[in-house]
Amino acid sequence: MTYSNMKLMKLGRKGWVAVLLAGFLSACGNKQENTSVPGGTESSAPLPTPPAVAECEPGIPGGRIVVTTFADPKTFNPITANETSSTDITLRMFFTLVIVDSPTEKARPGLAESWSVEPDNKTWTFHLRKGLRWSDGQPLTADDVVFTLNDVVYNPDIPNVTRDQFIMNGKKFMISKVDDYTFKVVTPEIYAPFVNFFGVMPIVPKHTLAKAVAEKQFLAAYGINSKPEDVVCCGPFRLKDYKQGQYVMLERNPYFWEVDKKGQRLPYADNVVFAIVPDMNAESLMFLAGKADLQERVRSEEYEHFQDEAKKGRFRVLDLGVSGDQDVIHLNENTNINEKTGKTHIEPYKLKWFRNQKFRQAVSYAIDRESIVRSACAGHGQPNYSFVTPSATNWYNPNIKTYPYDPAKAKA
Repeated sequence: MTYSNMKLMKLGRKGWVAVLLAGFLSACGNKQENTSVPGGTESSAPLPTPPAVAECEPGIPGGRIVVTTFADPKTFNPITANETSSTDITLRMFFTLVIVDSPTEKARPGLAESWSVEPDNKTWTFHLRKGLRWSDGQPLTADDVVFTLNDVVYNPDIPNVTRDQFIMNGKKFMISKVDDYTFKVVTPEIYAPFVNFFGVMPIVPKHTLAKAVAEKQFLAAYGINSKPEDVVCCGPFRLKDYKQGQYVMLERNPYFWEVDKKGQRLPYADNVVFAIVPDMNAESLMFLAGKADLQERVRSEEYEHFQDEAKKGRFRVLDLGVSGDQDVIHLNENTNINEKTGKTHIEPYKLKWFRNQKFRQAVSYAIDRESIVRSACAGHGQPNYSFVTPSATNWYNPNIKTYPYDPAKAKA
């Protein structure tokens, strides 16, 4: 595994401080394990036309990567997963039409080889790579994409956090199959972040999940008690084993569709193991003891210690800059009526506060962001006045009005 290819697996998120052991960079050190392929050997698994070619420098196949996680996954279903203990795993197992590169914020081809938009800026056409396959060897086609959006994401019986992104003024996106490798999506209105949002929707297999949807059992599908071979996916890794409270082990997906510049099929690593630990203290201890190969996030108060340890040459500390994540205060302005009580969800006097612009400005003036950066972030951060951070260069407005800490103005 080369560091450049980490972006594929989302192991190095912009804004997080990533720490890597030297062995991780080449993913070597353990004996390579054989990965069986239905109907043949790994070398015989066909590549799509064309395969994606990674931008990384060629690396060394084999080895195992150990990472830590704070909790057991709740599901292996990428549509219903809603906590990082699950999504950290499903992100390695399922893939998307488009890859949004974190450092550049540019969209590049994923499952889709190419896409285009018509002059109305609402009609989009996607072309899938020919010969894509699921981890069980079955073809991945436009039917799977249509199924994912229409039958799963838009299904009122399937709670998920994706649906709201694809509804505009109460209207859904219209998706239709053109042929096995082509489909169209028409948005109700011009939707600026379409590629970045729709393009990163994880695609799920129709051939294994259509029955569960029809029988209203989708929420139980791909659950933590599922047999590994039943969790069919399309990402670089597939499920191999899960022991509650101990670990989740993934193995290389022999049908993954990306190669390096030498034509070697990716990923390089045989396995990724998510070791389940109780808290961040245990995570740091495990990494510093050499029992984990990667720590995605280093707490501000630990940063100097990790820097000192890095000088010994065992690992590197990479400061990836301002995070895309932010801490915010939510003021609930929901005016809807609770059907059970017949009253508004929010007390009327609070709702009156929250919907008052001056009140919201007073709250903002009352927050000492600079002190938060110094104390909570140990100086490794910066004040934020937007719902996005400066790392989102395509969307962040540096000229937005700010409300720096001023108790007198807040009181006024």
